[in-house]
Amino acid sequence: NNLSNLEGLYINWNALTSLPETIGDLQNLTELFANSNSLNSIPSSISNLGSLQTLLISYNNLKYLPENICDLSENCFINLSGNMLCEEYNYDCISNDEWGDQYPSNCP
Repeated sequence: NNLSNLEGLYINWNALTSLPETIGDLQNLTELFANSNSLNSIPSSISNLGSLQTLLISYNNLKYLPENICDLSENCFINLSGNMLCEEYNYDCISNDEWGDQYPSNCP
């Protein structure tokens, strides 16, 4: 809660299963690297990160994304490859390059 000036958060390779909803309070965050964890979801508060330029959440266990992920800046690069996302979560705001290879197990 006292990290209001934090600009970069690099939490790769930590076996994290979730991010706190309060991550959306980090208004100055420009880079969030959370690759190669065990994240099951991304909190909807992610859309509050108006300064975010890079969101790397590849190689996790993501099965869905909050729809408001598209509220991030259109200049925000998002890397989602190597997750378990079904095609229905490939929103228009996410390019094919950012989508990458997915390994879904229970898609309709």
